[in-house]
Amino acid sequence: MDDLIEAVYRLGFKETNKPFYYIGSGNPRVLKDYLIRIGELVGCADKVGIGVREDDGVKYTMDMFDNSNLVSTIGEYASIDFDKGIDKILKKVGEECTEIVIAAKNPDKEEIKYEISDFLDMKGAYEITPFYATDERGGFIKDYNIDTFKQNGIDHELKEVFYTISKKGVIRAMHFQLVKQQAKLVRCISGHVYDVIIDLRPDSPTFGKWQGFDLTGENQKALYIPQYFGHGYLVLEDSVVSYKCGEVFYGEGDAGIMYNDPDMAIEWPFDKIGGIEKLIISDKDKNLMSLKEYIEKVQ
Repeated sequence: MDDLIEAVYRLGFKETNKPFYYIGSGNPRVLKDYLIRIGELVGCADKVGIGVREDDGVKYTMDMFDNSNLVSTIGEYASIDFDKGIDKILKKVGEECTEIVIAAKNPDKEEIKYEISDFLDMKGAYEITPFYATDERGGFIKDYNIDTFKQNGIDHELKEVFYTISKKGVIRAMHFQLVKQQAKLVRCISGHVYDVIIDLRPDSPTFGKWQGFDLTGENQKALYIPQYFGHGYLVLEDSVVSYKCGEVFYGEGDAGIMYNDPDMAIEWPFDKIGGIEKLIISDKDKNLMSLKEYIEKVQ
């Protein structure tokens, strides 16, 4: 979809008398390739069955999928290869299909209600939409209630609350404590951050996997990040972010993994800050460990 939008956008600035263009990667695959690769990526390739397609009378040839006319008109536009495209599709489908909404059942309508979405592919992490009421005076937000959290299986008692104030282009990533692990409830009070969590539990089936979320002052969504997760974010607009932590900051255990570690391969949206050259990063975050070094420490 990203490549399709890019191609259509570029084509809109060109004058052409061609009746149509084929928009594709230039390296077409048959449906069987998609099914087999998806099976490999989710670990069930042996369960993928390929049937016989009924003949519809249409004879397909590779020439039908030739995008050379389009490339000659707008230049190379395809940026996502086959495997990366399949991976992005699976992540999106996984988020949509496995999302479970747990509404806090409180008979008192004056009390807070939450919708809590469980990321089943990262057990223990939650996206939370807090209670938000508005009237002619303005608004009221409640993003934490210990009883409501416990009713929904989240044991999070606060030990420390703090806030970060960040300019556009700042990156704070990827942080955690090696001892006295901190579970966090993180919310963007104002502005816009691209927030990323990574599972660092050595015995977890999703160890080393990451997920990214847009947290904004407008959507008011919060992330509950359990212990033994790395956390960080890229600031897309000047922002204020709140942290409600289940453990106090412990400087001797403060640690992190480089935001650009190749084994994490986080896809940061640097284009939204004007390119990676606009990145603002602390000296501390420039010298964090690698994922390989983290594995050596915890093994």
